[in-house]
Amino acid sequence: MALFVVLPWVLAWWPLKWFARGLARAYAHKVLAELSVLFTAVWAISLFYQALGAASDLGAGGAVMLLPLGWIVLALLLSRWLRRSAGRSPTLLVLRVYRRDAEVQQLFDSVIERWRLTGNTVLIAGTDLADRTLGADKIFTFLQRRLGTLFIREPADVAARLAGFDFERDDDGRYRINECFCHDTTWQDALAALVQRSDLVLMDLRGFQAHNAGCLHELAVLAGAARIQRVVVLADAETDRAAAHAAGAGAPADRFVWVDASRVGRRLTGIVLHQLFLGLAPNPAAHPRAQALAP
Repeated sequence: MALFVVLPWVLAWWPLKWFARGLARAYAHKVLAELSVLFTAVWAISLFYQALGAASDLGAGGAVMLLPLGWIVLALLLSRWLRRSAGRSPTLLVLRVYRRDAEVQQLFDSVIERWRLTGNTVLIAGTDLADRTLGADKIFTFLQRRLGTLFIREPADVAARLAGFDFERDDDGRYRINECFCHDTTWQDALAALVQRSDLVLMDLRGFQAHNAGCLHELAVLAGAARIQRVVVLADAETDRAAAHAAGAGAPADRFVWVDASRVGRRLTGIVLHQLFLGLAPNPAAHPRAQALAP
């Protein structure tokens, strides 16, 4: 009985491994994208059941029920052709107080997933967002126990890691999330490099206190950054604003925009996106998305 249960898995292991490795390579080379894979899988399952039902009357002709999947291929090819004309897209750096997983994940789902239709997202990796940011290629790297190869071990490795970032739009219309895996000895170097390449910053300071030394360092770096156009800071009743303002002293008057995030909901999502889009176009009328999302 044990052999009967285990043998199919043993036989399927190598084909599955080959298939998963192929998916990872296809994702890394932008042949596949997250939403297109999910959309195709849902419709393939649905149409497959329809084809099985039709096969009782039509035999092999029931496979005609799978033909609508061809529209997905055509749509992706059209999207690939259209994205060739896209210019440079803005880059958003996401910073946050660690060990507040639920709040950060909710923010990520409501704001960042919508921002990905507009521009790139970069961040320093953490366990709080691991299930939101690991792409298919990194998942396979993890399964092979080679995730350690992604970490920045020395400050000199930062440039090479950022050079491998993917800033091109996928066929599903979204931009990918690029992250730096860092040790305690390299995260500050990675932060400095990310700030130099970012246009906007979304900083979640909910629960921030003066003992959060990492956030104090980030605020000081953002205050003196030359490229950053706007830093949208989320705060709640627990946020030590006095310590945050002191750390960011010396910044341009309009650099930091504070948003009360005590209550999370659709209205907060709209306000945050509105402030981010205003950072791209100071005149709201110049950016229709900013105007549409104005609270």
